[in-house]
Amino acid sequence: MIAMKNIFSLFFFTLHIYSLNIADAKNLEAYFNYCSFYSPQQGPYLETYLIAIGNSLEYIKKSNGKFVATIGVTILFKQADAIRNFKKYFVHSPEIDDTTGEKPNFIDLQRFILSNGLYDMELNIFDSLNQTNIFKYNISINIEYNSNDLLFSDIQLVESYKKTVENNILSKSGFDLKPYVSTLFPQNMKNFIFYTEIYNTDKIFKDDQGFLVTYYIKSYRTNDVYKDLSCFQKKKPKPVIVILGEFSIEKLPSGNFSIVIEIKNKNNQIVKTEELFFQRINPDMYIDISEFVSINADNTFVRQYNNKDTLIDYIKCLRPISDEREELFAKNVIKNSELSFMQNYFYNFWFKRNSENPELEWNKYYSVVKIINKSFSSQIKNGYDTDKGRVYLQYGAPNQIIEEKYDPNAFPYEIWHYYHLNTQNDVKFIFYNPDIAGKEYILLHSDARGEINTPNWDMILHKRNTPMIDPDQRRVDDYYGGKATEIYDFK
Repeated sequence: MIAMKNIFSLFFFTLHIYSLNIADAKNLEAYFNYCSFYSPQQGPYLETYLIAIGNSLEYIKKSNGKFVATIGVTILFKQADAIRNFKKYFVHSPEIDDTTGEKPNFIDLQRFILSNGLYDMELNIFDSLNQTNIFKYNISINIEYNSNDLLFSDIQLVESYKKTVENNILSKSGFDLKPYVSTLFPQNMKNFIFYTEIYNTDKIFKDDQGFLVTYYIKSYRTNDVYKDLSCFQKKKPKPVIVILGEFSIEKLPSGNFSIVIEIKNKNNQIVKTEELFFQRINPDMYIDISEFVSINADNTFVRQYNNKDTLIDYIKCLRPISDEREELFAKNVIKNSELSFMQNYFYNFWFKRNSENPELEWNKYYSVVKIINKSFSSQIKNGYDTDKGRVYLQYGAPNQIIEEKYDPNAFPYEIWHYYHLNTQNDVKFIFYNPDIAGKEYILLHSDARGEINTPNWDMILHKRNTPMIDPDQRRVDDYYGGKATEIYDFK
C-alpha cells in the first residue's frame, strides 16, 4: 500500500493542505494525484491522474482552423539509480474554434506496473508552447501488497461515473470513472463519490461467511460520525471486491472531514479500516435547530449560568472541540442571544459527550480553558481564541515545545511537536510572533492535515532582518544563521 498520498496543485497554494506553489498566474495550472491498486493477474500497479486547466495554456492554430494546446509529461520511477518504469508523452486538449472564450479542462490517466518496494517518483510537466515553464517534482512512494493479507487499495475520488459500454482509459471494474483530482469539495460539488478495492477476503473469511463493509463521513476534528452520511454493504468473500460509494454532501458544512471504510466480521468487530482526509467549502449550509437542542436544560447545572455574556464566553471556548455543524450552529446561537436557547445548546453539547455526567465533562474541559487563558491571552483575545490556545485545546498538550526568542534573523517562534496526532505521526506546528513586542504567536505552518500549510514558511519566518530574501530561496537557514529548519526537520 502507498504509505503517503499527496494531491498537488501545480500552480498556486490553495486551501488544499498538500498544494504546492510553483508558478505565477501566467503559467501552467494543473492538478496531479495518484492511487495504488492490485491486480491478481499482474500484481501491484499505480494510477496517475492529471487534470490540465485549459485557460492556463497557450493554443496553436491547426491546419483545420481549430486551436489546440499540448502539455508534455514525463513520469519515472527509480530505485537507487535504476529506472524501473517510466513514460514520456504529450497530452492534447480538445480542439476549440477560437481562443476568446472558456477553454475546456482535460484529463490524463496513466497506469504503471510496479513491484512492491520503495520508489522515487519524478514528475515533469511543461506547456509545449512555453517549454521554459517546466515543473519538476520528486516524491517517495512505498508500494506494499501482500497476497495473503486483508488489504485495501487507495481510495480514489471520483467526479462522475457510468457503466462501461466500450473499454477506455477510464474503465475499471465495469465502470468509467472520471477522477476528481482534489481533496477540496467546493459548494457547487453536490456529491461525494469514491472508489476502492478490497483484496484477499477469500483468504480471510470462509466461503459461506459473509461480512460487512461500512463507510461513512466523520469530522476530522472531533471524529464524530455524520449518521446521515453512513452506509453499508453485505459482501461474500472474493479475491477482489469493488466498493463504489456515493453521498449527497449538499448539507455538509465547511470543514475538515474523513471518509472511513471499515470491514466488520460476523461478530461486528472491525478487522480492517481505510480512510482519506478531505475538505468541504459550503458557506450557505443551513443547520437544523432540533439536532442540537433536543433535550431541555431545565433543572440542570446550566441554569446557574444566567448571565448572557458569561454564557456566550463559555460557548465560544467550545470551538476547538466542536464539530463543523456545532461550530456553525453556535454562531447562530450567539447571534440570537436568547438566554434559554443558549442554555439548551450548551447543555446538549455536553450531554452528547457524557450523558451520564455532562457537568463533570464541562468542568474538566473548563479547567484546561482557564489554564489556556492564563498562558496565552493577549490584550484583545482570550487564550482559547489564539492559535496556540486553539491547537492545545483541540489536540491536547504537545510532546515537545521548542521556544526560540533570540534567533538573530528570525521573528520569535515556537515549534510544537506531537509524536502521534489522529492518524499521523511526527506532526509539527510552527507559531511565530511577527509583532515581536506583542504576546500573541500566530500559527505559520503545520504538516497536520486540515491545518495551514505554508511551503515557504522558513522564508517568512526570517523576514525580520532580511527583507530582501530571494523568494526562490527555500532554505534560508543555510544563509542567515537560523536554526528553525534544522529543528523542524529533526526527527
